[in-house]
Amino acid sequence: MVGSNAFGVETFEGRRLHAMEVYFELLKRGLDVAPNVTHRFSLDRHREAFLAVHRKGKTGAVKAAFTFDGDAPQAEQ
Repeated sequence: MVGSNAFGVETFEGRRLHAMEVYFELLKRGLDVAPNVTHRFSLDRHREAFLAVHRKGKTGAVKAAFTFDGDAPQAEQ
């Protein structure tokens, strides 16, 4: 998953790590992030994807993912 956000340094299991390092460690341990993906778009619908995330109050978007096979299901509205 790729995203953007403001990240900082966190304390995790007694170590000071960049937040992304913590997230990647949790992913390696089996954290399932799939339920957070509420919308999926083919790459050619990138503008619609960014607008859906920007207007999350209206669209209910949490995370949007891009598919690269061209067969993305319609975004949930």
